Amino acid sequence: MNISQKPKENLSFRASGKLLLSGEYLVLAGARALALPLLFKQTLELEAICGFEIHWTSEDSSGVWFRAVFDTETLNDVSPRAGLKGHKETAGFLARLLRNARELNPGFLRPGYGYNVRVSADYPLEWGLGSSSSLISLIAQWSGADAFELFRSLFAGSAYDIACATSASPLFYQIIPGETGWMPIVSPANPGPALRHHAYFAYLGRKQDTLSELEKFSAEAKYSAAEIKRITELTARICQAERVEELCRYVDEHEAILGKILKRDVLSFSFPGFPGAVKSLGAWGGDFAMFVSRLSPDEVRERLKAFGIRQVFTYHEICIEKPRPGDEMRIMGNSQAHTPNGKTLSAAWESPSNIAFIKYWGKKGIQLPANPSLSMTLSKSVTRTIVKAVKGPEPFDIRTVNGATDHPFLPRMRELLVWLKNFFPLLGGYSFEVETGNSFPVSAGIASSASGMSAFALCLLDLAQMIAGRETEQDEFLRMASFVSRMGSGSASRSVYGGFALWGETPLLPHSSDEWAVKLHSGIHAGFRGLQDAILIVSALPKQVSSSEGHVLMDSHPFAGSRYTQAGINLKECLDAMHTGDFEKFAGVCENEALSLHSLLMTSANSNILILPASLQIMNRIRIERKKGLPLCFSLDAGPNVHLLYPMDYSDRVSDFIRDELLQFCSNGYYIPDQYGQGPFRIRGGVKQFGDE
Repeated sequence: MNISQKPKENLSFRASGKLLLSGEYLVLAGARALALPLLFKQTLELEAICGFEIHWTSEDSSGVWFRAVFDTETLNDVSPRAGLKGHKETAGFLARLLRNARELNPGFLRPGYGYNVRVSADYPLEWGLGSSSSLISLIAQWSGADAFELFRSLFAGSAYDIACATSASPLFYQIIPGETGWMPIVSPANPGPALRHHAYFAYLGRKQDTLSELEKFSAEAKYSAAEIKRITELTARICQAERVEELCRYVDEHEAILGKILKRDVLSFSFPGFPGAVKSLGAWGGDFAMFVSRLSPDEVRERLKAFGIRQVFTYHEICIEKPRPGDEMRIMGNSQAHTPNGKTLSAAWESPSNIAFIKYWGKKGIQLPANPSLSMTLSKSVTRTIVKAVKGPEPFDIRTVNGATDHPFLPRMRELLVWLKNFFPLLGGYSFEVETGNSFPVSAGIASSASGMSAFALCLLDLAQMIAGRETEQDEFLRMASFVSRMGSGSASRSVYGGFALWGETPLLPHSSDEWAVKLHSGIHAGFRGLQDAILIVSALPKQVSSSEGHVLMDSHPFAGSRYTQAGINLKECLDAMHTGDFEKFAGVCENEALSLHSLLMTSANSNILILPASLQIMNRIRIERKKGLPLCFSLDAGPNVHLLYPMDYSDRVSDFIRDELLQFCSNGYYIPDQYGQGPFRIRGGVKQFGDE
């Protein structure tokens, strides 16, 4: 069953340009490629208007270059053509793109609505940089269609530029055979010093037709499995190279292999005397090239100016690169201390719990997840925390929690504080008093550690900013908070974001990380953004085994390996369902994850059984009701209480179902009507600020 999309008045989407550093052409044959998402980007701004037309404007850094009007229902071009640059071809491509997006998601561009659409590129379009693919990504984000499927409906390329469009860092890209053609495998890349400090990227001043080049390659190129393997090896070595000489050697070998296959001269022949290596990027002979040299940036620019090249960028001037863990934290920690208004500071935050659709169960390394997890942040199940920092004796300790020196939360908070000292040395001169409380039962399987530790971490970061006398941008502040929260509670890393968050590195999301969670900004069907969660309280008593103890049990669990494989499969299925609005598929995955978690608990050492008879009654009745056509499903964390998930449009019917069928199994008829939430809030003067949405 699909959830219909409702138009929103104003939306904005972003898609980055790209450069392919290695694996060009042969990525189509399965070679691994290295790609850079760029600071240069396209944005799409959308305004809902009255009427039945789409008024489209496209512009680049030189100004408006295309305008058109489309009929919303037929998507036919109904605009006057006089004086419009390349109108017929561009309008035809846009019409196909919008029609294909609507085929992939029939709820997109419903008749009866009009839009003003402005697409802006902050660079000249003749540079290339995957402008068509970034446009496809923008339409996919707007429509809720799968970006790779939308690309494949129009082009026959590898779609690595689709992966780059929404990536926050360099990536490896590979395509492998799948059930419906090929599947993209995307993983983060961490370029070494040679690339980051000695690679330069220059626009050659001549545009290459990528599509015709790919067609020619597919029809004429001859290559061997050994050459595919070697290009894959060189991709890794180009990325990891530490010395300039190494990088030049790998680049030259890569160029020689492609030159032999394509039967063309390598690009370095066009730049005689250049002190280093020269490499074609993307379609050979056009657009951009990479130059590797020990020369300084000014010297490289001067050398290339002699060849008529004037647009030259360093790696850091052109590439989006995800900050490394703790970078901003150490900068903040080294700032000059500043204590406003005397010796006592205070910070207050409200942070929500979350319900995991894909469960995190098992650890590796230092508080890292054995499998990626996916959750929805809640709205009403929250922890409110105030932390006071007092300058003076007995520094860097938590003096009290809720006025007590033996509060059960205190040891865990102290552990987090000790770990933080290396990142925030300015906190070392303070001791702390904590006041905290929840809007829901603690330790009953409603992720109180997620809300509690994230609220505590947010307060500490806020205090560090006050002491340093500077504030961090909101996105970076939240990423830092996720990184810090993770050390107190893994699931807390997801609670610092509103909506849906994923924690754990996975090829399904290029910018994912084991170090912190990431917010899912796009690709989620509109119907899931109002998801409701009625938490049915079967028991408000503390659960028999803590989540921390449960994670330790996974170290020796006989089914651990199979579980981690299952989690990866379920994550893909869950994301697919959330992209398309397929609630039935989502329900199957969500319930499978919940029951798998409790199966692991029951089959672990000491055989912990946390589900109660009333929990089973509720789950069975939910399944019976779903078979009757009502879109709802259940999930559980490590406790007996059942989360009833359903789309907002069915709230009245589900409320009746809860009252008539389920309240009899709830402790004292108690349940929490919760929903998709906006994330944590800073509280100042009793007013909430800084919501994530």
